[in-house]
Amino acid sequence: MAKLTAKAFQTEFFTEGCHKAAIDHGTGLSIGAVSTCETQFSPSRRSIKSRLQPIPRARWSSLIQNGKGFNPDSSGRELSTNPRMTSSSICLAEPPRAQYGGGIVRNPEFNDGLKGWSVFGFGQIAERTSDTGNRFLATDRRSLSHQSMSQKVYLQRGMLYTFSAWLQVDQGNTTVTAIFETAKDGLVPVGAVEARSGCWSMLKGGLTAKSSGPAEFLFESKNTSVEIWVDSVSLQPFTEDQWRAHQAESINKVRKKTVAIRAVDANGHALPGASVSIQQTRSGFPLGCALKNTILQSSEYQSWFAARFTVTTFTNEMKWYSNEPVEGKETYADADAMLAFSKQHGIAVRGHNVVWDNRQYVQNWVQSLPTQKLREAVNRKFNSVMTRYRGQVIAWDVVNENVHFSYFESKLGENASSIFYQQAHQLDPHALMFLNEFNTLEVPVDGKSTPAKYLQKLQQIQSFGNLSRMAIGLEGHFGTPDISYMRAALDTLAGANVPIWLTEVDVTHSNQSKHLEDILREAHSHPAVQGIVIFGVWNPKGCFSRMCLTDVNFKNLPTGDVVDKLLSEWRTHNVAATTDADGLHRAELFHGEYKITINHPSSNSSSVRSLTVDSASQNNNVLTVMGKMSIKWANRTPMGLELRCKWFNPEIEAFNKVMLALRPQVEHIVSAGDASFFFHMAASLSKTLRLKRSLLSVLSSPRLTPLSAFSSSDAPPPPPTYAAASAGSRSQEKERGKWSKALLFLPGAITFGLGTWQLFRRQEKIEMLDYRTKRLEMEPLKWNELSSSDHDFNSLEFRKVICEGDFDESKSVYVGPRSRSISGVTENGFYVITPLVPRITGPGSVQLPVLVNRGWVPRGWRKKLENSENSGRSSTPKIVDAKQIEGSAWWKFWSKESTVTKVEENSTAPTRVIGVVRGSEKPSIFVPENDPSTGQWFYVDVPMIARACGVPDNTLYIEDINEDVSASNPYPIPKDVNTLIRHSVMPQDHLNYTFTWYVSLMA
Repeated sequence: MAKLTAKAFQTEFFTEGCHKAAIDHGTGLSIGAVSTCETQFSPSRRSIKSRLQPIPRARWSSLIQNGKGFNPDSSGRELSTNPRMTSSSICLAEPPRAQYGGGIVRNPEFNDGLKGWSVFGFGQIAERTSDTGNRFLATDRRSLSHQSMSQKVYLQRGMLYTFSAWLQVDQGNTTVTAIFETAKDGLVPVGAVEARSGCWSMLKGGLTAKSSGPAEFLFESKNTSVEIWVDSVSLQPFTEDQWRAHQAESINKVRKKTVAIRAVDANGHALPGASVSIQQTRSGFPLGCALKNTILQSSEYQSWFAARFTVTTFTNEMKWYSNEPVEGKETYADADAMLAFSKQHGIAVRGHNVVWDNRQYVQNWVQSLPTQKLREAVNRKFNSVMTRYRGQVIAWDVVNENVHFSYFESKLGENASSIFYQQAHQLDPHALMFLNEFNTLEVPVDGKSTPAKYLQKLQQIQSFGNLSRMAIGLEGHFGTPDISYMRAALDTLAGANVPIWLTEVDVTHSNQSKHLEDILREAHSHPAVQGIVIFGVWNPKGCFSRMCLTDVNFKNLPTGDVVDKLLSEWRTHNVAATTDADGLHRAELFHGEYKITINHPSSNSSSVRSLTVDSASQNNNVLTVMGKMSIKWANRTPMGLELRCKWFNPEIEAFNKVMLALRPQVEHIVSAGDASFFFHMAASLSKTLRLKRSLLSVLSSPRLTPLSAFSSSDAPPPPPTYAAASAGSRSQEKERGKWSKALLFLPGAITFGLGTWQLFRRQEKIEMLDYRTKRLEMEPLKWNELSSSDHDFNSLEFRKVICEGDFDESKSVYVGPRSRSISGVTENGFYVITPLVPRITGPGSVQLPVLVNRGWVPRGWRKKLENSENSGRSSTPKIVDAKQIEGSAWWKFWSKESTVTKVEENSTAPTRVIGVVRGSEKPSIFVPENDPSTGQWFYVDVPMIARACGVPDNTLYIEDINEDVSASNPYPIPKDVNTLIRHSVMPQDHLNYTFTWYVSLMA
């Protein structure tokens, strides 16, 4: 497959003409937000869509070579491991490599033809090749929306899966949805994209597996007249711990900044030893909560709210039906009072909302107006509320929920929303204008407001001249959240390159507090999210909303504890530090506002500065300490004795203690008046102050060790000579003589101890070998019959297990070199480790993948096996009649047809493996590190090999002990059971060691 292999998307934004990319923000979970067009956007009514053009491959390659592209390793996988890759409007002449090398998807780039892929829903699929040699899969002759290509995979309960694919249609534009079908949940959409003809668009999706079992994914489009083209498909699993680790890493990267604070004196010279105090006074990330007018009557509510939040949204007090319930009678009393409270406490306010596109929330008197009167009434509302609060709010929800609803469009024309946003920009040009919508982030099943549909509406509004100050508002009314889908939706929306806020976050159902924490962490970790508002309002009569944070007495509910915990976690707690020799202190600080105080022992004054830390702030912040100090740090100008002693006495005293302990030829006692010599000696002696030097001094003759005993590389420059106290020296020499006599017995004691220790080690090995033997004699376990709760691999080590499934030889790894004696000749070779994957239709098959060490092969056989695997990939699949699969779970959703459809099925018998459960090897210090990128494996590291094979880190690893080796195919040679029992050092070896030590003692 002709793929881009230069560099993976780098962690930066780039701008060239109108090409912009917000690229991979983290660790591996990928590519960032990308938006492309051929000319600069201008505030015209011409459609943005018409200006989005495919980027030619040569053009894309040039961007990559300039550090503006993406960067997979030689295997085609992203170098980082975060499940994050955004792409709302990227359109490429050819698709990039599959994310994560395809993950657990077989044949993700169709280099092996149709292997691993099937027809779904009686359509027809075919392999296609582009003019440049790129292979992809196409489905045509479609009569039903679901007819497309599909692949069966195995999902594990609780795993989070990130899904991606590149799609194109043969004509026009249409929405294509990725759908997963399981027996338990039926058909579940996981993501959608607006596919176009002439270029490839990326579909990003995600799902969290609710149960373990087989699943099948496919692509659906309601437009049956188009061909669906698919390439570079990926499905990558992540554990919850991996997902949380990426969140933490991303938060550290996008919400923090390392700041260097430099203290200098009045002359600009650096001040070492200055005390630095850092206190955060305000968070830089807006995390807020909604407000109701009940706050006006409760001082407790006011205190509780102001102590926590920096932004708010009034739930009803700015809405049209609250301000003008009766035509011509406006009231803003509550909104005015709540805005005054917010200003008093430095709380930013979002204006919510000007008009609502849902007919249900439009006043009766408004609905009764004729078209012209309605237009005038809406115009008055915009002027009334936006003029009143212009410059006092940070944002406006201009037309609420106009992706789902279209009341004003039905009355005033299809461009009504676009005109409203244009008017809003004119009335309050400095506020963000939000498109506020629900179910875009919360669930994948609402086809009206998918990220693709949301972006279509956003682009429609932007094309009307509303390019500046637009923002994405996602309400976030969750039931049970699917965090993997949430990330996919945010990644897709981030491609619009406008701010994203979660505007009305709440959660229902069980595990409310856990779900709330999951949502807030995911949102806070995403670089495109610039603010969160929680809808957890307080009511004096009790909790009547979907979610509350406290009870009526302001005692935290579990959800309130989550909010308080995260508010504390996402801020910098007070820092007290000291500047280094260069007058610097570096601190990793959350974005926000800070009070920095610097004091110095030589000055009676202190310096207090305010500091704002954000993504755009400079790294170095030079803070000046004012004081009358004529200190020249850049040269050796004499300093005042009092100042020298104050700063250096503790260090000099410690230095003298070290020098007295080591006893070199002369005593390097440093006076407080020679600080420059202190620094000079401390640096030059840093290599010689070692334990071995002190032992040499003690164990040598009573005379002091001369400096010539040190190697030339270690020897310090000759120090100035000081008079040594002769009486003290004689006393210390006598003391050292006593120690020398005592140390004469030390070698014998050590030798005897080592010999005795070997006897204890021998007994340990005997017990270990007995344990292994008894474990291997136990009845083998049938792995496919064990429940998931029985999969405690540590407790199963050295147990025999029986597994059935299919070897995925395309993902074999070779560990070596390992030697083996054959007919008396030692030959180098490798151990072959291959994933044994579930057979979907096999009742006795394993239910989870298993890594199998199939045995040893000589060096020459490795290439033969690899060639055999490659030839096997292009073999013609077996064909069966479609009637054999009429019982599958998807069959009931569509009518049966009499035509005979052919799908791929494996007709060979499953592979049966008898093996022993083992763990990772512990390599010695002489064994090189594994290098998955080049396929070099020197020792067995189960989690690392599992990741390379596209299976979970905690996959079972067994070593095959089946002795039934075919004469026609003698390799791999499984391990012998006796070999598994053995240890590198056996009991007899320890006995030999004991004899050696005791003989040495007698000698």
